[in-house]
Amino acid sequence: MFDKNLEPSMDSSHTFVEGGAVATLDASNTRDAAALVQSGKIYSLAVQTNPESPAWPGRSFQVLTDTIWVGDDAEYGSNKLSGVDDYISMWCGVATHLDGFGHIAIDGKHYGDFDTADVIRSRGAVKHGIETVPPVATRGVLLDIAATRGVDSLDNSYEITVDDIKNTLERQQIAITPGNVVLINTGTINDVTFTEKFAETEAGIGIPAAKYLVEELGVVTIGADNWACEVIPAADPEQFLPVHGYLIRERGVHIIENVWTKDLAADNVHEFMFVMAAPKLVGAVQSPLHPIAIC
Repeated sequence: MFDKNLEPSMDSSHTFVEGGAVATLDASNTRDAAALVQSGKIYSLAVQTNPESPAWPGRSFQVLTDTIWVGDDAEYGSNKLSGVDDYISMWCGVATHLDGFGHIAIDGKHYGDFDTADVIRSRGAVKHGIETVPPVATRGVLLDIAATRGVDSLDNSYEITVDDIKNTLERQQIAITPGNVVLINTGTINDVTFTEKFAETEAGIGIPAAKYLVEELGVVTIGADNWACEVIPAADPEQFLPVHGYLIRERGVHIIENVWTKDLAADNVHEFMFVMAAPKLVGAVQSPLHPIAIC
């Protein structure tokens, strides 16, 4: 098992926090977010989870159902009650989901500089499991980059820049403050399905925008309406998913993928109370998620 006496280490640019950036949130963040609620309208930020859900090629979802039998009987008691059980076979990284710290390593090192050998076992993570992610209720901000650029959806492989973020905040007349969750609307998800070809390229943030959001503005989680959140291919074509490495491995910032931002964007809702709670799947490194926005 994981040796709890192992001491984490990070470079001088970041101080390790057990549980990552979301662990720095406190009751004041929740109270401030609750003060944003005026109408009480709730927005679902998740796509449906089904066999056609957006996912990295090779990941899958399937639900099976079966009658609950009591001996030889499928109906029980004088009222003839019956029941059905369900069994789900799925990869945790399908549809709307959270990427945890066990999901990404750089050169064999996870967040906190823990070796993969000390984090991952064949039957699950023994460090950085999804069960350690706390429930979150804080201010959320939608960055409708597509609207700022005057398009329904950004071109594939478009890199969202720091200027795009600044221009969007100015257009929306809001600011990002420390402890916020940022969701990015690229206009990518216009229905609940993707094709495998889509996974080859996508619009998203690059390293400069990621650093601006985290280091300058204090964002604790970033999500987007696409499967990776970051621009693909990267500015450096030799790098594979460098924003994942920076956010998850280096900064302890979770990523939420395949977020349904379309309704928020359509209603011009740019700030809201953001709520998420990942199921306590012990040893999982990703998790299905149904986050909500309340305004």
